[in-house]
Amino acid sequence: MRRLVIGAVACAAMLAGCADDDNGGEGGTNDDGVPSTLLQRDDLPDVEKVTTDDRSILTKTNCADMDGEYNLTITDSDDVSALYVLADGDQVRSSLQGPAQNQTTVDHTLEQVDTAVTACSAPGAATGTFARIEGLPEGAVGFRTVTDTSEGPQTTERAYAAADDDTAVVVTVDHVGEGEPAVTAAELLPKALERARG
Repeated sequence: MRRLVIGAVACAAMLAGCADDDNGGEGGTNDDGVPSTLLQRDDLPDVEKVTTDDRSILTKTNCADMDGEYNLTITDSDDVSALYVLADGDQVRSSLQGPAQNQTTVDHTLEQVDTAVTACSAPGAATGTFARIEGLPEGAVGFRTVTDTSEGPQTTERAYAAADDDTAVVVTVDHVGEGEPAVTAAELLPKALERARG
């Protein structure tokens, strides 16, 4: 019963905090249900659809070492993510997550992800192409993969950065077909960090 009362109070406080903010104001959510700490519609090219999830969802990559990321990935019982489907079909996922299991800060997890990116960037380590994303903010790590599929080449970009000792942002961009994604993970990461830090 006590838990129900606390939950009701928390919900009421959250609703009161965001009642007059439709773009995810501080501590609130926008009309799409996206928390203010994640990327917002205004941060992206034309958005066609938005969904949220209360868990980390990562697309599979073309490198076995990176698939171990499912064991390394920054994850926490309180993580949340928003998936934006853009008008051109590209998908952007914005996540805010805690340290990996059995770790106390996100820094160690980012080091493990960085090690996996290095391994996957070696010749022959991946099917298709796998490369580190250069030019990210200090301490951030990211990768770009391109794999042939029946629908054409699939490009996946993912970038990670610590917002603080306990929290990291993860931005993923998926593009299927010829050409380049409408927006890159590298372009979105600074804004994602700004949102996460409030």
